[in-house]
Order: sequence, then C-alpha cells, then structure tokens
Amino acid sequence: RSAHLVGGSASDEEGEDYSLAKEGVLSVAASLDDPPFSSLEANEAAGFSVALAKEVAHRMGLECEIVDTSRDECASKVMSGACDIALPLESLDTPRDEGLDVSDPFVVVDQAIIAKERVYDSADDLKGRKIAVVKGSTGERIAVDVVQGDAVEYESVEKCFAALKSGAVSAVVSDVPVAEKCAFATGCAVVERVATGERFGFLVGKDDPALRSSIDEVLSSMEEDGSLDVLRKEYLGL
Repeated sequence: RSAHLVGGSASDEEGEDYSLAKEGVLSVAASLDDPPFSSLEANEAAGFSVALAKEVAHRMGLECEIVDTSRDECASKVMSGACDIALPLESLDTPRDEGLDVSDPFVVVDQAIIAKERVYDSADDLKGRKIAVVKGSTGERIAVDVVQGDAVEYESVEKCFAALKSGAVSAVVSDVPVAEKCAFATGCAVVERVATGERFGFLVGKDDPALRSSIDEVLSSMEEDGSLDVLRKEYLGL
C-alpha cells in the first residue's frame, strides 16, 4: 500500500501520512444495491453514499474509484487492504470485527416497516408474519422485537422487496430513505416508522487511524459549509 500525505483542499496545514490501496486514489468497496444510498444507474455508481465518497476524495486531493462489491465482501476488502473504505454505510452502534472502525457519522436515519398498500394498517397486523430484512441490519431486531414477526434475511434490499412483491413475506423493514424510495417504486406503503436514530459512517480499517482522521476532517468541513446538508436533501430528502 502506498503512502500519501494529507494536504490540498482537505486542510491548509500539513497532515499525517496515511496508506492507500492505490497511489493517489481513494478506493471504495461499494455494495450497489442499496438505493438511494448506493446503486447502479445506467452502468454508473450513483446515490448519496457514492456522491459523498467522491466529494471526500476530491477534497483530499484524490481520485475516487468505486469497486462494485457484494455486501458480504465489503468488510473483507477493507481488512485486506484491497480498498480503503467501504459502503454500505455502517452504524456506529453495530458490532464489528476488531480490525474495523467507522468514520464520524454523517447521516442519522430511522427504520420503516413497509407492506403492500391497503393490506396492513399497522405493525400490530404483522405479528407472527414473515418480515424481510437485509442480513446483518438493524431491521432484524425491529422485525422481531417491534413487529414480533419472523425475520427472513436477504442479501440486499432489492431482494427483500422482490420477496414482498412475490408474496414470500408480508413486509420489509429497512432504513427510512431506502424504504420510501423502494415503496414508491413497488406500489407498497410505509406502515409504520420506528425511531432508532442510527448514526451511519464509512467503514474504515482500524490499522490506519490517520486515514480515518483525514476523512473525518473533510466530513467536518462539509458539515460546516453546508454541503453535507445539500447532499442529504438531494438524495435522501432529509
């Protein structure tokens, strides 16, 4: 892995050395099946997380390379040093491998329960029914503890909604921005919102604190100048 000195638009002061998978490039392992956070549109990576990663790289004086990666392999890409950071976004409250860390949070979201329109009126109506959740997400806890349903894990939110459409499950639990976008596209509706206040950031390696520090500095500057608010409103409606 090649060393890079933080500087340029990310900071006016000379920064720390950090390592990159490729010289001059921020390599991002991205699961492109999580709209509106990250998706593939017209063969191009798109979404809030993708746009943010590109802006972070730009302010660090780096190119940004999005590496299309399955959700299960994103963490290992960072652990192995093949990529520098990873999407999907990681909750600060989620247990993770000892070798992984999370950047400062840049978005806070709640969970939503989605079902076919005019079929269920509330979460109480879904008690004991099969609820689709993305594997390893907070949705599983909501499906079991709040809905009191039978959580069925899928690899992506797209597969969750495919299961809902086919009738394999009665509902889906997902992040509110994801839920609202997919519900609109599939003729479903949000039955109930659950206030979880989850804070999300980029997944980074714990063995390179200088890289995380540099990313956090950029995120802080974007929060201060309002550009993070612009992205949140444009992509997430927040």
